[in-house]
Amino acid sequence: AENVAAAKAAAEKAAEEKAAEEKAAAAAEKVAAAAAAAVRAEAERAAAAKAAAEAEKAAQEKVKAEQAAAESVQALGWSIGAICVSAFDDASSKLCRGDRGKVVGPGTSTGGDAAQRVLVDYGSKGQINVLAKEQIITVAEHERQQAAAAAAVRADAEREAAERAAAERAAAERVAAEKAALE
Repeated sequence: AENVAAAKAAAEKAAEEKAAEEKAAAAAEKVAAAAAAAVRAEAERAAAAKAAAEAEKAAQEKVKAEQAAAESVQALGWSIGAICVSAFDDASSKLCRGDRGKVVGPGTSTGGDAAQRVLVDYGSKGQINVLAKEQIITVAEHERQQAAAAAAVRADAEREAAERAAAERAAAERVAAEKAALE
C-alpha cells in the first residue's frame, strides 16, 4: 500500500510539474507575443516617423523649387500668375499676337536661350515657352500700343481728309479763276 501511495504521490507530483510547465510555457508564449507586438508597433511607429520626415523633406523641396521658379521668372521681369499678351504669331500653336495668357513658371525648354524663357498658359492653345523680354508684353503695354495704333489710324484719316479738302478747295479756286478769266 505504501508503494501505491508513493506511486500515486509521485504521479500527482509529476502531473503538477507538467501543469506548471504548461502554465509557464503558455506564459512564455504570451510574453513572446507581447514582445512581438511591441516590436511590430515600434517598427510601425518608426516607419510612420520616416514617412513623415520624407513628406516634410518633400514639402520643403517643393517650397524651395517654387521659390527658385518665382525668382527665375522675376529676374526676367515677370511674376508667376501675371497676365501677359502675346507679341508674336505662332502658326504651330495657333497663337496670335494679342492672345492673353498667364505666366505659370520658368521656361521648360532646353535650348540655348532657355534661361530667357518663361512658360505661359494660353488656355486652349496650351502652354508655350516664350522669350520673356521679346515675345510677351504686359496688358497695360498692349493697351498702350493699341491706343497708339488707333491714334495713328485716326491721324492718317484726318490727314487724308485734310488733303482731300485742300485739293477740292484748290480745284474750286482754279475753276473760279478760270471762270473769272473768261468773263
